[in-house]
Order: sequence, then C-alpha cells, then structure tokens
Amino acid sequence: MTDNFIMHEKNEFNQPIGYSIENWQPAKLPPKTAMHGHYCILEPLDIDKHTVKLFESLAIDNPGDSWTPL
Repeated sequence: MTDNFIMHEKNEFNQPIGYSIENWQPAKLPPKTAMHGHYCILEPLDIDKHTVKLFESLAIDNPGDSWTPL
C-alpha cells in the first residue's frame, strides 16, 4: 500500500478522516428565496401560503398511510 492511501488525520473518536485541508470553509447556505427551474419553483415553506394546498394534495385518494411518518 502506498502512502497515498494512508489516512493520517483522526477525529475526536480516533477514526481516520483523511488529510486536513488548509483554509477549508463550509459551504454557504442557499438563499431563502424562490428558485425557478424549468418545471417547478422551489421556495421556502410558508405556512400561510402552502398549508391548504399541501393538505389537499395529501388528502386525495389517501388511505392515511402516508401520514404515519408525520
């Protein structure tokens, strides 16, 4: 095995995590604005705007099993 495959860095649980990356920064969170695509719009959930439509779409021909995780 070559040195390229040996992970030297370990986390607080002594698990190998690979090499450190200098100046690493976490990714920025996406903006809380609507994103328009070709076929849909992805927007932050707004209870006043979305609740009725979400309920109506889940209530159509639904025996209730999709509510179990909720």
